[in-house]
Amino acid sequence: MGDVWCEAAGPEDGPLVVLVHGSMDRSAGLLKLSRRLDDRHRVVRYDRRGYGRSAGAGGPFDLRIHVADLGRLLDGRRAVIFGHSYGGNVALGLAAANSELVQAVAVYETPLSWMAGGRRRRPVGMH
Repeated sequence: MGDVWCEAAGPEDGPLVVLVHGSMDRSAGLLKLSRRLDDRHRVVRYDRRGYGRSAGAGGPFDLRIHVADLGRLLDGRRAVIFGHSYGGNVALGLAAANSELVQAVAVYETPLSWMAGGRRRRPVGMH
């Protein structure tokens, strides 16, 4: 993934789960969750571009770049994606742009900015 840091744990042939951290965090914030899953799953945590060990990965840092980074991380393998906070937007963005890579998405405390004012608008990346 170039300059974007990642770490994998669990059996290599296990179902893939990718954990995407939020704006005020880094991948270390999801370590406890990773350890609860990695006995039967291949769990990948990574520091999004501009955060933690990926701080030097360069910009720009918009949603499309984060979604592209996540897609490259999967390397063609289907996964369950868990996103916390802004990481949920990254997970949902990948599901919208490349649904064949995403088996399921779980989000927690994700800002749904495209639903502002009670009107439903399509999220970034959904056509």
